Amino acid sequence: MSMDPNLHLALALATRDDIDQLLYDLDGVVARDALASTPLGAPDDAPRDLVWSDERPSPAFDALWDDSVDDEAWLIRDLDGIQPFTRLCTVDLACSQVTDLRPLVALGRLEALRLGVSADADLSPLLELRALQRLDLRGAGAETHQAVLRQLAERGVLLDRDLPALSEVSAPFADPNLKLAVIDHVRRDDLPASLPAFDEYVLDEANLTRVLALPITADDLAGIEELAWKEGGREVQHLVYPQWHGEADTFSIRTLAGIEHLPRLRQLACRTRHIPPAEIEALIARDVIVFDDPYVPRKAPAPHRLEPALLYALQFATHGSSHYPLNFWTWSPVRRKAYLGELAMGKSPVDYRKMVRWSLEPSTRDHRGACLPELVREPDEALDVLRIRDLRGIDVVRDIRVLDVPLSEVGDLAPLNGVRSLRQLRITVTADADLSVLTRFRQLERVEVLGPLREEQRAVLATLARGRVTVV
Repeated sequence: MSMDPNLHLALALATRDDIDQLLYDLDGVVARDALASTPLGAPDDAPRDLVWSDERPSPAFDALWDDSVDDEAWLIRDLDGIQPFTRLCTVDLACSQVTDLRPLVALGRLEALRLGVSADADLSPLLELRALQRLDLRGAGAETHQAVLRQLAERGVLLDRDLPALSEVSAPFADPNLKLAVIDHVRRDDLPASLPAFDEYVLDEANLTRVLALPITADDLAGIEELAWKEGGREVQHLVYPQWHGEADTFSIRTLAGIEHLPRLRQLACRTRHIPPAEIEALIARDVIVFDDPYVPRKAPAPHRLEPALLYALQFATHGSSHYPLNFWTWSPVRRKAYLGELAMGKSPVDYRKMVRWSLEPSTRDHRGACLPELVREPDEALDVLRIRDLRGIDVVRDIRVLDVPLSEVGDLAPLNGVRSLRQLRITVTADADLSVLTRFRQLERVEVLGPLREEQRAVLATLARGRVTVV
């Protein structure tokens, strides 16, 4: 008896080394005929996965598909011939309608199976698949089918049938990703080690539903005071999207509806680009600190404390505006200064950029393109908290080449002695500042000193100008 032609095609796609070239050289109909009449690759060289599905992206399957052919003509109806391919761990035959499942018994390593069956199919061979972890069976509605499925479920096999709706398991939140963030926070150390997947390169909605259904109590919700959600690199994300690359908005939070069920929430850190502004404003009105970035800055460990404004300038150079909460400017200057004074550098000195700009000019932009004037919507007197007055500690970023900080009022330039690579400087000084420090910089190329300068200060600048330094 000859093999089912569609099963032959599926196995050919999985085992032929020249499949890509064949599909490139021939159009779909011709390639299909060619594959149907050529030998398969060796079973021992076959991959772990077998796919024959119109539900997942597959360039090879799409190349064979012919819209002029009735959909039922693509169904696999007989599994005989699959037995030698014992290396198979995942079989996704969504385009199938099988009656005899006995050939599957030979696949002792089979972990995940997706299959369409006929109404009179005998499912009992599935009970012999001891490695089976997940089953997505289509068309199994008979009572005899249900009895087998119940036995599999009792054995711990995950069934994709009759899973609750995503909206149901996302409760009390409207956004599944917000619920996922909560689960990541509460059950981070108590997640399943893994979940079997049919395709590691797409979001698995069935596994997402399983994760969202993990129990979360009212006490769990009430205990959350700080919630941070990164859109990549979280273990819970790889449970539902094993090969998640972190470069799209798949796990972006799009609504905060239901966040009132976190009554003690005091800080939220996540990408907010998809969240309605009114929801952000409502959260801020509750005095919740909101960061438009999942990387919440750390508190400063002694003895590496810097003046708040200087610290903020250095943070802005590397991380930009993401290092202060969205409601930062609604706070009083006293509270802002206290917050900035508690921040840590965040990264090691070598991670900081060699150019630090700190001014209200439009050219002062962070790594996202946001400029300080766009972020600061306060009267001049409220900017006092951001004016750099003390440079002590700046030597922790000793590789700075350009220090452009006109938003300053510095009286002591001595700390600049630790920044030996300085080449360009723009700074505002007090009337009693000693500028003689600047004469010690051998690499200095350009200087602009702002403020009401005294004669002694002008004399130092004149000395610099007679050398190779451009004095503005």
